[in-house]
Amino acid sequence: MKRVLIPHTRELCYLSGMFFLDRIQATLEEMGVVVDRVDFETKGADYSSLEQFIGTHYDGIIDMNSILPFLILDDDSYWLDRMEAPFFNYIVDHPLYHHDGLHFPVKREMAIGIDRCHCAYMRKHYPHLADVFFWPLPGTKAMGEEIPYEKREHTLLFSGTYDSEVEQDRKVASRIAGITDAMKACIRQLQECWDPAEMPLETALEQWMYQMGMKEAVDDMESPLWKELEAEYGAHSFAHWMTHLYLLDMRKRNAVRREIVEAVAQSGLPISIMGEGWELLPIAKQKNVRLVPPCPMGVSFEVMQNSKMILDVTPLFFQGFHDRVASGLLNGCLTISNMRHMEGTPQDGVEMLYYQQHGMEDLLETLHRMDEARAMEIAEAGRRFGEAHCTFEQLGERIYQQL
Repeated sequence: MKRVLIPHTRELCYLSGMFFLDRIQATLEEMGVVVDRVDFETKGADYSSLEQFIGTHYDGIIDMNSILPFLILDDDSYWLDRMEAPFFNYIVDHPLYHHDGLHFPVKREMAIGIDRCHCAYMRKHYPHLADVFFWPLPGTKAMGEEIPYEKREHTLLFSGTYDSEVEQDRKVASRIAGITDAMKACIRQLQECWDPAEMPLETALEQWMYQMGMKEAVDDMESPLWKELEAEYGAHSFAHWMTHLYLLDMRKRNAVRREIVEAVAQSGLPISIMGEGWELLPIAKQKNVRLVPPCPMGVSFEVMQNSKMILDVTPLFFQGFHDRVASGLLNGCLTISNMRHMEGTPQDGVEMLYYQQHGMEDLLETLHRMDEARAMEIAEAGRRFGEAHCTFEQLGERIYQQL
């Protein structure tokens, strides 16, 4: 009988971390796996209680965006190494946000990414990882009786947070103040030239460094040039440099999200926006815009099931598959996403709709012309795809096979 430890060490937005780990736990338990679960407070947590598990046999340890690699015991050994079990670290953001944890050379750590570019990045920059898997998070179907498509309350639902640039700057003011002037100049220049629709952020940085005469450092992670770059830019490796670009990542994500939602609203389509911050924008006062209060992730699927169409805006997942797309499919919504069509994803115009920010006019024209019968047809085909490819049962099987 397999046994797994799930320490929940870091919460994600809208309590999604707890939700996903709950689903993984329930799925593994249905498969006969014994699961020991430990939940920690988001702030001020005392992780010393984990020492009691040393010496207990586990076939795997699972966490999301985990703090576990940081845990060092009194004898300077890593807690994860002492556990002697495979550790699955589910990274659900760009890995640049988790560099401090990923770079620790703990044994038997396996990263899970939800974007193929993120996975390639982790393989390249964290070679100590035992393995890296591309396992997109599954979708979730709302509980209760399903609402017929024609009776659903929301015509088009978008869910996501909006942060003004002022608010973003406030959140990161102390860190930005501490970086070098050269790094600030790099961020400003990339802000002007990087288009997330054309390339991942790491590719944009590579190209910028090539142009600035730093090709040797990009191509050789052990290059002596990094000593000079650390003095000037405050970065001692490419992955460390990337951590300084998190404000750029946040800015671009926020700007793309706002521009796409504003384009839909200004076209006259009825749109329901679920998330914080949108009341700050002029579109909040438009008659065709409805603001829906944010809610924990487990509740959001009920809103999704009451929606005919779902708009996904995921600009910085260059080759990814967001769980919002999977959930839209499973809940019988016509799912619309700016993610890229890849092998193993739904067919465009058959099971869902794809778009790019620079082609919004085409998407909006399609949506204005589409009748409900056609929308229902695509939504139903998408549901069948979701049921075949986007469930927690399938994720549980993948995890079980690696235990």
